[in-house]
Amino acid sequence: MALASVGRRLLHKWKRDQKWLLERFDTNRDGVLSADEWDRARTAAHEQVVADSRFQPVSPGIRVLSKPADGRPFLLAGTDARSLERRLRYRALAGIIGFVGSSSALAWLLT
Repeated sequence: MALASVGRRLLHKWKRDQKWLLERFDTNRDGVLSADEWDRARTAAHEQVVADSRFQPVSPGIRVLSKPADGRPFLLAGTDARSLERRLRYRALAGIIGFVGSSSALAWLLT
């Protein structure tokens, strides 16, 4: 919720208690809030809303992982792309070397 709307609701709440509002913001004690006094009330409401919002935990947004619509491969990794690519290349190279080596050993055993 936007801070401005919360501030408006707080001011509305304060308006319902006119006695308290006048006690707090009517500096010249004439029983009516002047434009300057009302500006101070709005500023105080804004400051209170900002101070209150600092102590409220921020709820995380909902994040959805799904297959990309443009046909790219779906890959979820805990590292950056460059190190992931390097690790996968080394694994692929090790797999190829292992395949060639084990195929050669099998051919040698069969002959």
